[in-house]
Amino acid sequence: MIAIFITLQHKLLSMTCDQAFVEYKLSFNKVYDHDEEAKKTIFCTNFLELQELLLTDPNLPVGIVERMDLVKQEFPLNTQHGSLHQLNAARNDYCSAVNPLPDLTTIHPSVDLREMQLITPAKNQGQCGSCYMFQTMAVLENAVLRDKQNLNAFWQQKANLTTFSLSEQFQLSNAICDSCAYCNGGNFVIQTYIMVPGNKQQATPLRAPIKTIELTENFPYAYAANQAAWTAGTAVAPKIAAENYLLPVKMFNNSGRYAAWCNQNTKITPVVQIFDDDASSFNATTIKTIKSYLSRGIAIAISMLVGSGTTASSFYYYKGGAILNAPCPKWNMDHAVTIVGYGTKNGKQVWVIKNSWGTGWGDNGFFFIEIGSNSYCTEQYAYTVIPKNFNMTETTAYPRGTLSTVVAKPTLISKNTNYFKTIFCINFNYILTQCLVASPFYFITSSNLLGIESIK
Repeated sequence: MIAIFITLQHKLLSMTCDQAFVEYKLSFNKVYDHDEEAKKTIFCTNFLELQELLLTDPNLPVGIVERMDLVKQEFPLNTQHGSLHQLNAARNDYCSAVNPLPDLTTIHPSVDLREMQLITPAKNQGQCGSCYMFQTMAVLENAVLRDKQNLNAFWQQKANLTTFSLSEQFQLSNAICDSCAYCNGGNFVIQTYIMVPGNKQQATPLRAPIKTIELTENFPYAYAANQAAWTAGTAVAPKIAAENYLLPVKMFNNSGRYAAWCNQNTKITPVVQIFDDDASSFNATTIKTIKSYLSRGIAIAISMLVGSGTTASSFYYYKGGAILNAPCPKWNMDHAVTIVGYGTKNGKQVWVIKNSWGTGWGDNGFFFIEIGSNSYCTEQYAYTVIPKNFNMTETTAYPRGTLSTVVAKPTLISKNTNYFKTIFCINFNYILTQCLVASPFYFITSSNLLGIESIK
């Protein structure tokens, strides 16, 4: 497989931009109206950078990704670079509870919440600095799916993994605070805290009480179309019936480091702090706690530093199959993601992490970081919520299901069949238009080119 990977990278280096753009449009079903030439120019600029990156290190797990028709300086907005999270300034508003759950005596050797049907596919935040909201919805979707059997008939019917999606747009349109400013960045802890009626950030009222989560089918993600209304302060009312309103989280008394200020509000919070430390990263105790949560079927919200330069480019163009690695020179955060599993990959213990750049990036929108490495500063901040009806006395792990040793399943791979077939066809110099209509065998074979393997 390594030889095939190197051949693929060599192919990328030998392609012209015209050739690459044709393959790009086919791979990601890109159709442009009047702006194709402008998009091609942007793509070619990014493709040249990708080739230069491969010249410095041909073994990097990078390639053509779906976002390559975006101007490179748009990436920082998408990932909230700079200080858009305003984390340090917001720390005195971190209203959370100390972890209330003991570690499990026995945890699973590996966990993938996708296989447990407890996490939705990766979504795409687009050209908006809303990763914090996609992270928040990923965690809340997980809470609904984990609690599905204890919810009413409406939510049991809606929590169908093939179609279930909570609305980022509904929350974006209704929340305003010092650290959750629509497309200008935000923060999971504060965003989740202010969902509770009566809670707010210091001196910053909500547009309207957020009484419930909502569905994407009722409020599709359309940040550009809705931004003017948000700027004008227009609140958005839920569309689901009042009897189905749901905040799918358990509430706790504020007991974190800022409990004194937080208790000026309602004295309760859904946010549970697992770890938060500027100066150090996860130790063995924290890692065990996070694995215990994941073994219970509960996802973990974390931060990371995409950074700049080669480190950032390696992340932007990540094609999956390998473990991402970058130093954390000094902790900061510019992107919000979600841990959804752990296990062994390429002989190393890894976290499985969900991003919000769509399924055309990474491993169907997910990536791997070595546990204990603090790569990309991923191990200095960890928070979560506990599902509303979770049994706090439960001492056993959640069942993993029958596919618990496989990271990427055919059901996930099939969503990008054309993409995988394109890689296969390019790699072996087939005539692309003939190859793409060939046997489905190709997409099964080509999935192995990205290094998708068992996780033990």
